Amino acid sequence: MSKLRIDILSASELYQRTRTEPANRDLFKERELSASVKTARRLHYLSVSEYQHQVNVTLSLGTRIVGIAGLQVNPSEQDMLWVQHVSVEDKHRGKGYARMLIEAVYIYAVEQGKVVSPSSFSALGQRLKPLFRRLNEQYPQADAHEAFRDHLC
Repeated sequence: MSKLRIDILSASELYQRTRTEPANRDLFKERELSASVKTARRLHYLSVSEYQHQVNVTLSLGTRIVGIAGLQVNPSEQDMLWVQHVSVEDKHRGKGYARMLIEAVYIYAVEQGKVVSPSSFSALGQRLKPLFRRLNEQYPQADAHEAFRDHLC
């Protein structure tokens, strides 16, 4: 069984892992799925154009990154971390990995003296709302006290 590991990576550290670890070389590549769904990335919400501006909380099995949470400091509120996305590889969903990533986000926020604010919840991400609520209670010092927003497109 592969060892589970969570890391907090800068953009350059994440990029380095895609260059030095064969298991992560395809992290930003799109692949064709079917006639109805043209392309997708391994981690659905991971964006090539956005990751450079994020702190990346990664969850790896061995060397393969199977989940990632992208964080960005709110430019108008420096004490706030926006959770821009939480993405877990399709074949690893339902194993509690998103919960592990989100909890790592809260622990990181507490260590940095910041609060956590999820950007918005997609249709797929609706099931993460209870996790954020529970972690707001568990880590009250990281609770941004903001209403959750939906992005259901």
